[in-house]
Amino acid sequence: MIEFPSDESRWTWLAGVMDCDSCICLSRAKLTRKDGKRKLSYRPNISFEQTSKNLINEIANVAGEGTFVHLKANYNYPNKYSSRWRSIYRVVFGSPKVRLILPKVIPYLVKKKDQAILLNEATELISSHNRGFTGNDSRLAEIFEQLHSLHEKNGKLKRQLKLGAD
Repeated sequence: MIEFPSDESRWTWLAGVMDCDSCICLSRAKLTRKDGKRKLSYRPNISFEQTSKNLINEIANVAGEGTFVHLKANYNYPNKYSSRWRSIYRVVFGSPKVRLILPKVIPYLVKKKDQAILLNEATELISSHNRGFTGNDSRLAEIFEQLHSLHEKNGKLKRQLKLGAD
């Protein structure tokens, strides 16, 4: 367990890990209510995925409880990476934790600061509605599209950096 000299250093550390190894996203689903009407539901989350269980546990210690997932290595899966496949550990933080984490890490983020600011705005909008049901909230739809665009842009940049390293 990492000893942090201050609360600020703990959130700075988490921001560094978020910039490098996290997924900041807003998912959207059509849900059917009890009255039979279908409404859009938006759910913010932050997830971290690693082959190091210790790092995932440290992230959870800093950020608080999340949902843990263990994806076991599958050596029978036929692809070029099969021989190098290792177990993957994931921790996911949903809306209540996202609302607590983002304001503390946003000042220290670099690469994913724009995504975090948008997700923070979306989380505030969602918390003002009942369980993420928003009806015709056009601002949430706008944020969803902007986050999707930033996610794709970061993915392209990551692929370019990997190609340049080879």
